[in-house]
Amino acid sequence: MRVAFLGTPAAAVPVLRALAGARDVAAVFCNPDRPQGRGRHLEAPPVKHAALELGLPVHQPLSWKDPATREAWEALGVDLAVVVAYGHILPRWMLDGCRLGAWNL
Repeated sequence: MRVAFLGTPAAAVPVLRALAGARDVAAVFCNPDRPQGRGRHLEAPPVKHAALELGLPVHQPLSWKDPATREAWEALGVDLAVVVAYGHILPRWMLDGCRLGAWNL
């Protein structure tokens, strides 16, 4: 079973770690890096840091309406999407493409 994880904040990291230890995580999707702090330097979301530590591929789409994002998603052959505090409305084509659906935790 191929699983995709979608999340961004630190609260989603424990779920990602548990999932990565138990399943084939095809990819991790999180929000793009954003300017943070006084210097407004780019900071990666906590989920991205965790995914890279776990050696998982990371995608940071700006929009699910972008055809390249759809192509990347469909190429993964995801059976199940696990969503934890992702912050985007997911398109119907993405939800319908998951054989086992999407679990919003």
